[in-house]
Amino acid sequence: MAIKPYDPIIAILRNHLLANAELVNFIGQSIHPTYINSVANPMYPAITICQEFNRTLKNRTGYEENRYYIHGWIKSDDSTGASPDDVAYMHNLVVATLDVHPILGNRVPEFAMCRKVYGKCPLYEKETRTTYFMTEWLIQASKSLMYT
Repeated sequence: MAIKPYDPIIAILRNHLLANAELVNFIGQSIHPTYINSVANPMYPAITICQEFNRTLKNRTGYEENRYYIHGWIKSDDSTGASPDDVAYMHNLVVATLDVHPILGNRVPEFAMCRKVYGKCPLYEKETRTTYFMTEWLIQASKSLMYT
């Protein structure tokens, strides 16, 4: 079996985010599989998705637990930064698209679980005049996603 030449979990997350018309209206196609400082000439607003770590689940043969960071970025041209409401709106769209719903259940059917476990919003970086949110996600997925 061949290994996919990309991170399939990031690809799945990105596809689900791009399927949300309201989010695409707000940010366009600007979703990157890396941290924002690694993107050459990033377009704002933007979303970044990066893996923190993964490990095999001992009690679920063939599954692993993954931790991913999803951040949203808005840059302002003046010293005041972007509106905290805009960043909160983007944060809420991401959570509504990916997070487990208490009644409807899993919103990302390719995963056994996709749940936001931590978040902070809004945050501000003075040097770059960037307002952003950060979220950490717990994803349980089959190891077979790595193979073509």
